[in-house]
Amino acid sequence: MDEATTLEKLLAISFSLSILGYALILKHKSRSWVTPGVIFALFWFLFTFFPLTVMFNVPASPWATFFIASCVFMFGLPGLASGLSRTLELNSRNKQDSLDYYSGPFMTFTFVSMQVITLLCILINLSIQGFSPTDFVSDLFGTANRYLALRYSGQLDPNIYAQLGVAFKLHRCLLRRPYLEFKKKEPD
Repeated sequence: MDEATTLEKLLAISFSLSILGYALILKHKSRSWVTPGVIFALFWFLFTFFPLTVMFNVPASPWATFFIASCVFMFGLPGLASGLSRTLELNSRNKQDSLDYYSGPFMTFTFVSMQVITLLCILINLSIQGFSPTDFVSDLFGTANRYLALRYSGQLDPNIYAQLGVAFKLHRCLLRRPYLEFKKKEPD
């Protein structure tokens, strides 16, 4: 690489680093990493910085990086210009304890019933595929290996229980963390 190409590459990297600086300014202003402007700026920083630094010998136009940086700046401008401090203060006063949402008999019933339904769907699916529940318990890895062989050879019988088991498992996983965390915090 000649000197002009190296300077252009360093200029592109500086534009990319300015995107990171802008993300940090937006984060400081909004007091949160999850505002759209911050997420967008962090994404574009990562998407421009790592290719520019990892593939340093590949020529890159600094004006393309400048264009991306200017678009990121325009996208984050409403978050920078708006007065979020008053809104965040009002929100913190009206905030309720999340223990109210994730504890109680209804959440316990929902969590336990999803566990049971998921287990039943898995067992019904295994029996449809030709496996017995005792095989599943006594020889877990052998059953998993035979199931995997059926899956990749295309010999699995499609059924609703396999799909329901996955759907309930995903919802159960979403509920598990808040349920268990707030179950520990409940007064005895």
